[in-house]
Amino acid sequence: MKMTNFFKMALMGIFAAGVFTACGGDDDNPNPNPNPGGGDDPKTAPTITLTGAQTSGSESSSLTFKLTLKNAESAKYLTVPTSELNNALNSATLEELVQSEGNALTSSQLQNALGQGLDLVFTQLEPNTEYTCAVYAVNGTESAVKSATATTANGGGGSVTPGTGSDAYNAWIGTWNVTSTSSLIGSDPMSFTVSIAELNADQTYAVTGWGISMLAAQQPVGAIFNAEDGGLYFVNEQELGEVSGPQGESLIVTYLGVCGYNGSWTVVSGDYYGLIGAMGADGNSATVTGEQLEISTGDVIPVYTFDFFGMIQGENSFYTFQPAAGFTADDYPIGPYTLTKSGSAASSKGLHTYFAAPQAKKAGYPVRLLSEEVRTAIVAK
Repeated sequence: MKMTNFFKMALMGIFAAGVFTACGGDDDNPNPNPNPGGGDDPKTAPTITLTGAQTSGSESSSLTFKLTLKNAESAKYLTVPTSELNNALNSATLEELVQSEGNALTSSQLQNALGQGLDLVFTQLEPNTEYTCAVYAVNGTESAVKSATATTANGGGGSVTPGTGSDAYNAWIGTWNVTSTSSLIGSDPMSFTVSIAELNADQTYAVTGWGISMLAAQQPVGAIFNAEDGGLYFVNEQELGEVSGPQGESLIVTYLGVCGYNGSWTVVSGDYYGLIGAMGADGNSATVTGEQLEISTGDVIPVYTFDFFGMIQGENSFYTFQPAAGFTADDYPIGPYTLTKSGSAASSKGLHTYFAAPQAKKAGYPVRLLSEEVRTAIVAK
């Protein structure tokens, strides 16, 4: 058993869509301050200075884009492989793409960009690949967009060609039909589909689809391959990026273990795996079992599943996200889980955009940007 920290839920209320969107001042994200980003003059077009280069002293797969803004109330950035961006530009302008696919600067990031400048650091990128970072800034009714490119070096970094690992590692790669033993509210078995793709051969995977929230189908998370037993190990407390909450809070989108507690559930922080998968002899079936955790209260509680939460920085409270279609809020699946392979790993959809700093807390895990669907999800509580 592992000692962990215990998070108490805080009832935060129901908010309108747009919790992850950038620009305040509209009905979905009311902003009483007409000039919250410190724009010098609402009638002056923003000025954007943007340069990109290999991150100094880092692994070859990291790039840093230096951003300085003037006369900007808000801004979004979009970082994507240049080849993908060029294809997308056949059907949309750069400004439209950044607005629809980009990630909003938080209030602290915006203030840094307006002051001494902001470093947007990206890790776990593909080697030998040119990336474009584009920034769209707004000041009143005026706006501006600017882009810069930089190229990663050879070696290290992002995903590799699927199937390059050992047979035991490769056995986990694919699409899996997952069935729980029961669920928290309905008590019946729950079924869903998970995609497991290669991240770093014989080391880590990118897992998409494990969770009931809207984020689960859009946002990959990391899992570890254990070469000693051939198992797949989930990793708790993966921090996937910073976003602004509906009340202006700074939220860290975090993948956390959901545990049974007092007839209901809670989330538990700390360094643990939580769910551990064992491959069947045929290579096409598997089981996933939850750990037992000792929390700070002294209780021993079971790990039911994993999901995404918006952790409020500096507080032991959080937001949950609306459940995906077909799921019910708070009705989390309960293991053990049976898995049956149904096909090869699904290919990713859309632009492979990336989060800037703060990066994923645990090095080597996917830090891809939350999709537009996720960023406009309704926060539940």
